Amino acid sequence: MEQYLISGKHLKSRNGYYNKEIARLSGIRMKQVGSKAIRRTKRMLALQKERNDYIHDAMHKASSKVICLALEHKCRTIVIGDLKEIKQNSHIKSFVQIPLQKLVKMIE
Repeated sequence: MEQYLISGKHLKSRNGYYNKEIARLSGIRMKQVGSKAIRRTKRMLALQKERNDYIHDAMHKASSKVICLALEHKCRTIVIGDLKEIKQNSHIKSFVQIPLQKLVKMIE
């Protein structure tokens, strides 16, 4: 039985960049208008949309790859481990917003 691993390093890195840039722009905006009146700027909204589109595309490519591998090996069942509380029970504290359940839904 073969096992495959799809690395999410590039997705994590790119997502971290978007989060950092949005945080930087939020800090600038807070200095301009005060912290209570902050609203997302056009640039912040554009970055957020770009990030969401990128994540959606990466998830789609990963799910497509999993399905292609399953069909190639004539596998009728794809087993995905229990993802509930995976982030809370991990010793690695560098998780970012990567929607793992979205990937599971795409594979279903």
